[in-house]
Amino acid sequence: AAAPTDAASFLPMGSKRTVIGLALGHLHAGAPAPVDILPLAPGAPFGTVEVDTEGCTLCLACVSACPTGALLDNPDRPMLRFREEACVQCGLCRVTCPESVVALAPRLNFTGSAREAAVIKEEEPFACVRCGKPFGTASSIERMVEQLTGHSMFADDPATLERVRMCADCRVTAQFEIENPMVGRPRPLTRTTEDHLREREKANARAAHEAAQGKSGEPDES
Repeated sequence: AAAPTDAASFLPMGSKRTVIGLALGHLHAGAPAPVDILPLAPGAPFGTVEVDTEGCTLCLACVSACPTGALLDNPDRPMLRFREEACVQCGLCRVTCPESVVALAPRLNFTGSAREAAVIKEEEPFACVRCGKPFGTASSIERMVEQLTGHSMFADDPATLERVRMCADCRVTAQFEIENPMVGRPRPLTRTTEDHLREREKANARAAHEAAQGKSGEPDES
């Protein structure tokens, strides 16, 4: 490797972040006691992200929100990757995550791993329970099933919940195999003022009857 004096003997080119990275790398190379990881104060524009992989469902909302490409997916399989060198600690991934499992960790990473796209989490694709075609991830599908279990729209018919585990094509096919696929649950009757007044009259009559029963049962004090 070239000596630090050689690395600083030319004019660095690139964006502000690139120039800052080159300067920090040069200072690190010439430091009397260099460290690989240097913690920074909150708000610093360098750092990593910490993901609770147990709670992550690989929805990849963070990848869509990341403005610098620090968070990456894999077009061939469910996967979340991270390249620390590109992270500016903006926090969009943290606030976008629907599972709230992303946290920021400001720091300077002087090792080569900062320039590599490290795999944070990966899963096998979830297979449609009807045709076997891969779609989504097991963690995301099972999380939806867990949250929808007991919901009024899914409680009456287990087959309705099972359609969540089907791909888009099979879900439509299964829906139209029902005798009346477009018929939903009966709509509740609209309540009117007369309904409320009628209930009030019944309640008043019931209260008057109970009061009369109580008086008739009082002992004679004469």
